[in-house]
Order: sequence, then structure tokens, then C-alpha cells
Amino acid sequence: MRVRRLAVIFVLLLLSIIVAAGGFSALLIGSQIDRQIKERNIELIDWRLAELDNQTLGIEKLEFRYQDRYLIKLLGLKVSSEAGFVNAVTESQSKDLLSKRQSIDKLSIEQLQIRVINGEVAASASESTFHFSRLVDSLKQQLAALSQSPILALVPSEIEIKHASFITACPAGECELQATLQLKAATTQDQLRLQLSLDGKDSAIPTVELQSQSQLRVPFHSGSPPFEFSINSRLKSAQTVQNDGLAISVVLTGRSLEEQGKNFLQISSKVHGQLPRMQTAKDSRRELTDEWFGLLKLYNRWSPKPLVEEELVAQLSPFFPIDWYAEEVKDVGGDFELIGKGKLDLDRFVATDTDSDLLRQVDLSSDVSLKINRPISLSGVASVHGNIQGSFTLKNGKIKHYAVKTDGIAEQLKKPDWLSAQGWKFNALQFTLQSAQQDPDDSLRQLPFQLSVVSLLEESGAVSPQNEKLSLQSNGVILFNESPTVELGEAKLNLQNAHLNLTPQQRLIDFKSDIRLSGRLNSKAAAIKVHQANLSGQLKKGKQSLKIRKLQLEAFQVAIDDIQQALKVLDIHGEKLRFDADFRNPEVALEGVNLTLRKIRLQAPQQETKPFKQFTAQYQGLVKNIKHSQLHPQSWSAKGKITAQVATSLDSLKSARLNGQLANAAGIQVEHVVDYQPRTLQATWKLADQYFLVGNPFSETFVSWPELLSASAGKLSAKGRFQLALRGMSSSTDFRKYLQNFLSAQSDITLSGIDGIYNETEFKKLNLDSRLHLTKGRVQTRIEKLDVEEANHGLIVGPIEVVAEMRTPLFDWQATEVDLQKAEVQVFDGKARLAPRVLQLNQPVSAELLLDNINLQALLQQYPSSEIQGTGLLQGRLPFSLDLSNRSNKKPVFFIADGRLYASDPGGVLQYQADSSALKQTHKSMELALNLLEDFHYKVLDSRISLDENQKLHLKLRLQGNNPKVERGRQVNFNIQIEEDLPALITSMQISSQISNTIQKRIQEKLQNRLNSNQ
Repeated sequence: MRVRRLAVIFVLLLLSIIVAAGGFSALLIGSQIDRQIKERNIELIDWRLAELDNQTLGIEKLEFRYQDRYLIKLLGLKVSSEAGFVNAVTESQSKDLLSKRQSIDKLSIEQLQIRVINGEVAASASESTFHFSRLVDSLKQQLAALSQSPILALVPSEIEIKHASFITACPAGECELQATLQLKAATTQDQLRLQLSLDGKDSAIPTVELQSQSQLRVPFHSGSPPFEFSINSRLKSAQTVQNDGLAISVVLTGRSLEEQGKNFLQISSKVHGQLPRMQTAKDSRRELTDEWFGLLKLYNRWSPKPLVEEELVAQLSPFFPIDWYAEEVKDVGGDFELIGKGKLDLDRFVATDTDSDLLRQVDLSSDVSLKINRPISLSGVASVHGNIQGSFTLKNGKIKHYAVKTDGIAEQLKKPDWLSAQGWKFNALQFTLQSAQQDPDDSLRQLPFQLSVVSLLEESGAVSPQNEKLSLQSNGVILFNESPTVELGEAKLNLQNAHLNLTPQQRLIDFKSDIRLSGRLNSKAAAIKVHQANLSGQLKKGKQSLKIRKLQLEAFQVAIDDIQQALKVLDIHGEKLRFDADFRNPEVALEGVNLTLRKIRLQAPQQETKPFKQFTAQYQGLVKNIKHSQLHPQSWSAKGKITAQVATSLDSLKSARLNGQLANAAGIQVEHVVDYQPRTLQATWKLADQYFLVGNPFSETFVSWPELLSASAGKLSAKGRFQLALRGMSSSTDFRKYLQNFLSAQSDITLSGIDGIYNETEFKKLNLDSRLHLTKGRVQTRIEKLDVEEANHGLIVGPIEVVAEMRTPLFDWQATEVDLQKAEVQVFDGKARLAPRVLQLNQPVSAELLLDNINLQALLQQYPSSEIQGTGLLQGRLPFSLDLSNRSNKKPVFFIADGRLYASDPGGVLQYQADSSALKQTHKSMELALNLLEDFHYKVLDSRISLDENQKLHLKLRLQGNNPKVERGRQVNFNIQIEEDLPALITSMQISSQISNTIQKRIQEKLQNRLNSNQ
């Protein structure tokens, strides 16, 4: 009877193990088994005994119903005890707790089936509210009672269920979970040790398996050894091999400990594994492997929201590139690894009254680390792997402190097309992201962070740092409000040794940048402040080169009020921009270019109807040296203001104005206003009055300034404007033809009181009023007034008056056409003039100089001899020819042919007062002639004049008159021929007159050169 009674006890005990809430609660109170079975609404349907002896109890079948919700069936139940059941019962009734030991060796079940027959049973009123503290108190009482209970000796050392199944309704219809489990138990007077092994799967998806091993040590009393547990689970596909397929392992351990009178639970966890790969179809689409099909089927069987294959492929493809498994991941323990540890305040935790208060009573400190070994693709942008480490502290269920650090490498970067075109070598980024916060607000609406990114170069399969590439350091905070916002406290962007292909012909090489900025950005607006930016590099286009030593920005603010219309509402305000560079091309070199922009503003339009932004800035520039074939090397400076209207898309200008001043070291200073329109560039300019008394800035600026022309006094004023039609220039455009067709200009030039020297001619008080007009490639110059008070080229003449108009092709000055309207000069108290006519300078010019009332006395006073004097007025004409087209000879060719000079009535007097005594003694035949010329009263003075190509002056002079003191005043005719080297004559006249030191020096140099050439 005792054995039979024992069999019934074991049946009831087994029922309690399977269905009792709280796991061991019913097991631990053996005296209340019958009552608890009734209270829990257990209905025994059928059971059959298979065998029974002192060491073995076999139950062929056990079937019962639990709470009208579960139908439970057991087959092949067997209980064995090597010591025998009689001894087991005797042992359980012993009062000596130390002598109690487990007498039941094993409980085995061939098959266990649990079927849900009513899944919608409402919870009872007693179960509607969960009281955690009451459960903990109950467990403590039951564990304490178990340590004193005789049933402790009847706990089997091993429980084995070979085939277990759980059947319930699911979205797919009816689903069955299958499992095999083994439980080992060991008891002492102060603790219970359990070991559980479990293998499970969905019967319809045998390819996905769950394996789990757990250990549990439960103390019976608070003074007993600490509570400990460990769970080691693994989810894998049946065909998983190394580095392929599904394999996820979870290890969870815990241990209770006491510190400073408080009880804590110390927990650690480790999750690691690998995920299935993707495969590629023939049409390059992604497809699921069998492992993913198994997971998809498992998800759809149990989830109320199933997925189709295309949805899963679309969601997984960005994270699993086709070549994800091209290279094996070795010695890393799988694709990822998650490690965590923490410490929970048990005293506060178990003091929770209801489940609603549970989280608010938690005090917990934890450390977590995640290691991603195999790169994961992020939306096709990059493949990322690395580590995440973190820690946090909960106080009263609230986060007291947290710290997170992520560091990793992003490889296989998908660069934008424009960036790929640059040919940058780096193909990976090393990044570090940190966030920490003390006493954050309850909602964690602020997330501070620190970010560091450094470019890497992959070489020989290993990722190694690159010295001169891209780096970014930033700190800030993310605000989780209605529109999540990123606030950058300080960001540093550094780029070294980069090359940028701006256009197919234009490259920026050796580019370096160092940018410091802060800002605020969300999905609606952005505000960025560039505290300082330093950039450098070299811009090359063909044979042109711009070497940027420094491009510096200071205090720039960028505001975008509407991200959806970013370019339209973009607003920029900058305090300072500085540009230091050198520019070179085959024609010009600009050395030491320093440009500074201040008060820079790009302002969004104030009205919706205005599609243009307003840009303004003040500029100041300096070029330390300009080298050009037509300019003398020196510094140039500029300053002024820029205003412009820019399209909201920033791709075009509606208009621009440059209002400022240009000057150089020589003293030239020009005020200008330059206006740009999409099809027109025009400007007005005014030259500051130049006073030659302090120097000639033009001769110090322009190489083409005539070397022999100088000015020592007077003033020059000039102003003008030009307009250039813009018709799309390109590298193949003929620049000269372009200017001829599309450039027009006007200018007014005024000279006042100019004193100066040209070659060997000195002039005084030169005044000029002229207007130049350029159109269709021709320059029309209107000389409204040109007068010179005096000119001295050995002969002193003046004043000179000229009125003329000239028409000159823009790039061929020798083809100038001169419309001479007035040309007069007062000479020897008379006048010389040219008749109005049109002259072509690219052809020989033939004209006639008309002489009127030339005072012979004034003429002879300038002749380089004091031996001859005379009176009378002369008239005449000098036909001449001037050829400026003789390009093989730098000097113009001047001829006079058949010129005539004659005296007006009533004639005059010639007096030749030479030291004639010696001459008379030498030439007796000349004595009469010399006597006559000592006081010759002429009535006729007529001369023929010519000048040949060798500049020999030929003079045929015919005189008629008498000397009242010779031969009673008899009339005499003289025919005299004179040949004179005109340049030498002029030189002698210059030397004899009062000329400047400059002209004297030039004459001496000319005479010396002539002497040297004759030797």
C-alpha cells in the first residue's frame, strides 16, 4: 500500500511541476498538493499504471485538463530509485535535515503534449493585478518551507522529456513547437541546484533550432550561499557551417551579492553569432537563401502581420551586400558579439507592490559592449563594422547617468559621382562617436555627442591610416523635440593633399582646408557659423596657374529658414574673407595677390516675387608685383564695394556692380564703376588728376611710353566709359575679333600746361582737349584743341594750334586716317600752316607747308652765327612728303621737293659782318661780293629749297638789290647755292641756343655715336 500511495503522490507531484504558476511553488509544499490541484482547476481524465516495484514506477499514460484551457498528455512516464521507494519515503519523513538526500534518481517521459484548447479565457480577478512583492514573499516562504519539508528528498535528481510538444492556434492555423529537455536537480540543507538542457523547434520548420543549457542555484534562507543562475542558448539553422548560415548564441549569468548591508543581483550577458547570407539571381536581383526562408516562414506562422519575400529582401538588401561573404571573417567568433553586465538593487526591486511600480523602483548599473565583426551595409552607402561600449545607471527607474562610445570603420564607401571623379584614394573612414550625460531629464530629449572621423587608405588588405586626407571632429547635442535638431558646439573639418577636378580643363591640386564651425540643423531649418576657415591649393587650367597660399574666412554665418527651399532662402553674413595667392599665365604674372572682403552679405529676397538674392561686400586688394610685357613691375592696389543680384539657385547673376578705386605705386589712381548684366559688361572711370611736377606715373607704369618723351609740369585729366557685349566666349574665340565686334568705349582726355621734352624738342604749355570714341573696332579721336605755347628744336616756334580728327583701327595704328582741320604755328613772327586735308598714315603723305610773313630778322637771330643779320618779311611754300609706312626702317622718311621762299615787297636788308679782311686777302674775286653783302638792300629775295633722302638741304638763292656804299648803289644780282646737312645744322642751332640738360646729353650721345660709327 505504501508503494501504491507513493505512485499517486508522484502523479500529483508531476501535475504540479507542469502546471503550477511560479514553477516550483507547488513542488515545494508537498503537504498541500491535493489542495493546490483542486484550486488550480486540474481535471484528471485518464491514467494507466505500467509497472510498479520498490525501485521503478512506470505510468503508461497520464492525461488531464488544466483550467479548461490546456489539455495535457504524458506517455511513457518512468520514475526510478536505486535506493528504493520505501527508503525514499522513510528519508522524506526523517527530521534530521542534514541526513536528507535525494532518493529519486530519475523521472523520464517519453512524450509530453500540451494543447491549448481555449486561448481566450479571461484572467480571473485575482490574477488581473500582479503584486511583485507578494510573489517574492511567497517564494521566500516556500523556499524556507521546502528546506524543512520531507518532500525535499523526493525531488528527482534528473528529469528527462524525450519528446515534448506545445500545440496552439496561430495566424497560420495550428502550430506545434517540439522540444527535448533534461533537468537535473541537487539539494542540500541550504540550497537547490538545477541544470536544464533544452532543444526545440517549430515542427513545420525543422531547419531552425533552439538549443539551451541553464543552471540555477536557489538558497533556501537569506543567510545561505548566494543565488546564481546561467542560461546558455543558441539559435541556429540545421545546415550551419563555419562563417555561413544562421548561428546566434546567448549566454546570461547572474549572482546575488551583499554590499554595505544591501542585496544586489549581478548580471552578465553575451550574445554572439552570424547571420545567413544573401544570394544573387541570374538577373542580378537579391534572393533569400534557405536559412532566410526558414526564418521568414517561422515569422509568418507566429506573427499577426506576415511579410512576403519581396518585402524582406527589400528590407535586408541594404544591410547585406552581395559580396558580404566574399572574404571570410577569421578568429572573430561570428558576425557580431554583444556583452553586457549590470548590478540590480534587489532590496528596492522586491519591495515593488504592483507591476506598474516595478520600473520606478529599479536601481541598476550596467555596462554593455557590442562588437560587429563582419561589415554591415548601411543603405548601400558603406559597409560598417566596429565596437559599441556603454554604461548606464538607473535610480528609481530613471536614468541617472549613461555613457556610450562607438568606434568602427566604414568601408566600401559609395561616393557621389562628383567625388568619385576626383580620384581620391581613401576608401574607408574610421569613426568614433561618444555620448555621455549626468542627470538627464526624464524624457532624454537631449543627447550630447562627440564625433571623430578620419579617412583611411586600404592597402594590401589591411586598413592603415593616411597622413594627409580627411578628418572631422565635432561635439554637440541632438534635441528630440517636435522637429529633431542637431546642435554642433564645435566642429573641425580638415582636408589635406586633396585634388579636385572642377571642370575637364580645370584642376585644384594640393588642396588643404582647416574649417572650424558650429551650428544648428533640423528637418526644417539650419543655421551654421563658420568661426574660421583656412584653405590653400593650386588651381591649374592649361598654362594658367593660381597658387592659393591662403583663403581665410572669419565669422561667417549661414542661415536657411526653410530646408525645402534651401537655396532660395539661403542667407550668408560674413565678417571677413582674406585671399593670398599668386597667378601666372604666359602673358602675365601677379605676385603676392592679397584680397580682403569685409561685411559680406548674401540676403534672401524679401518678397516672393523677387527671384534674386542681394549680395554686398567691401573689398580691399593688393598685388605686390605685376609682371607683363607692357607694364613695369610694381605693386597695384584696389578698394571699393561689390553689390550684386544672384539667382536663388546660385547658378547665375542678374547684375553686379563694382564701385571702387584702382591705384599703383607709381601714382596712377582711377575711380571706377563696373556694371555687369547677363549680356553686357560696362564701366565708367575717372583718372585722378596727374600733376607732372611731382613725376610721370605713366612712364613708370607703361613700357610702351615713349622713352624720349618726358613731362616736367602740367596736369592730365581723363575720364571715360566702355561697354562690352557678352556673347559667349570660349577657348577657341578670336579675342581681337571679339573686341572689334562687341567693344565700345568713350573717353575724354585733357592736358593743361604741360612742359616737357620729346626726343630733342622741348615744348612748353601744351594744352589738349580730346575725345575718343571706339565702336565696331575703330577708334575715332576728336582733337578739339591742341595748342603749344612754345617748341624748341633748335628753332623756337610757337604758339602751335591744331584741330583734327583721327580714325584708327583698334589693332592697326599705322592705318590711322587723320582729318586735319587746322594746323598753324607761329614761327619767326610769322605763321606756318597746313591746309585742311585728310591724311592716310599707312601711305606716303604729300602736303604743303604754307609760310606767311616770316620775319627774316627773327629767323637770322636764331641762326647759329652772329655774322649775318637782316630784315624783311618772307612768304613761301614747302611741298613735302612724309612716309611713315616704311616698316623696315624705324625712322620716318621726310622729303621736300621744289619748295620756294621769297621776300615780300619792298624787300629788306642783309648784312654779313664776317671778319672779311682775311677772306678778302685770300679770295680777291670775293672782295666785291663781300663788300656788297656788308649792307645789301634787296628788292628780290627768292629761293628754291629741296631736301633729299640723305637729309641734305639744297638752297638756291636769288638776290636783286644794291649796297648804297658800293659802286654808287649800282643794282647787283646774286645767285647763291647752298648745301647743308640739315640734321647737323639743327644740332648746331640747338647747341647755340639755351636748351635743357636732357637735350644736351642726348645731342652729345648722338654726336658720339656718329663719331664712333665713322671711325
